[in-house]
Amino acid sequence: MPTQSNPAASEHLLQFSNQQLNRARLPYNELAEQEILSTLFREPSQWDLIAGDLNESDFYDIRHSHIFKSIKSLAEQGQKFGASEVGHFLANEDTLNIAGGVEYLADLTDSVNALLSDGLQSAVDEVRAKSLLRKIFHESNSICKSIASSSNRNVNEIVGEVEARITKLTQTSNDDISNTHIESHLALLENELEYIKEHGQSRRGIQSGFFGLDHKTNGFLKSALIVIAARPGVGKTALALNFAENLIKSGFGTPVLFFSMEQPGQELLVRLIASMANVDQGRMTRTRLSENEDARIDSTITTLRSNDFNRRLLIDDRSSLTVTDIRKQARAVRRETGDLGLIIVDYIQLMQPTIRVSDD
Repeated sequence: MPTQSNPAASEHLLQFSNQQLNRARLPYNELAEQEILSTLFREPSQWDLIAGDLNESDFYDIRHSHIFKSIKSLAEQGQKFGASEVGHFLANEDTLNIAGGVEYLADLTDSVNALLSDGLQSAVDEVRAKSLLRKIFHESNSICKSIASSSNRNVNEIVGEVEARITKLTQTSNDDISNTHIESHLALLENELEYIKEHGQSRRGIQSGFFGLDHKTNGFLKSALIVIAARPGVGKTALALNFAENLIKSGFGTPVLFFSMEQPGQELLVRLIASMANVDQGRMTRTRLSENEDARIDSTITTLRSNDFNRRLLIDDRSSLTVTDIRKQARAVRRETGDLGLIIVDYIQLMQPTIRVSDD
């Protein structure tokens, strides 16, 4: 592969390394970056294998960043992107010298270390990995500065922001031609049609337990926002609790996280137990019940206390919650249980805005 013996190239590398942040502290793989560019110059057809996998910002060496940007621009325009074409492109952009000049482009082109496609993919993975580590480093510095200058911010808000920023960095791209193949979609559809033949209903969404509603909506689909709207006192909370009850008793077995900002958790449980035990809710808390009713209530409480059901229904009855609080709690439940089927917020108008206090 090309060496760093080129004086002009070495000068540009020195300029690049003398930026405010000491770049020597950051992880990168110079050889992997060179291998990608060298392979693309010698084997232009390899571009289709990595198109969309990299951006110029993923390259640590400023020369490589400019060269890759040129290759990408030419390729997307359907033009050739050999060393000559890239050189002209860089010259027009007035960045040829920054990219190492024609000598460095020639060094990359003349490399004798040809790569197979799997070798190219390995180099791409390495460059992406190092790029992610550098982004995490910079994001961590930004988070530290934010914490130091925001002493009045709520700690839960800060934790939520940190989690969101790191999660965004570590999200991987799903750009892959296999995702566009019709066969994968046909296979999923066939499985779904077979399930409907056997069970008489769809399984694409979480079933509410109300057949008419599920028939019209196909259940509660992932990532869907469902708003139950009605005037006060007509049973919105009761309906939401029915959804939770039906779900935790169903074969889905996925946890339900119920945020109750209007009623304490104990009152919700009274409603739930009365429903599951088939006991009148009013009589349950106001008068002595029959032995049969008491037995059904005791049995229901034992069921809810079991490890299975205790992990299926989680109630947070804090009276004032922000979006950040809800997001943080949902993530915690997902980490602990491995799944989360439904989040119920009762009710949205009681949620508090995330308060940001200016330091001015």
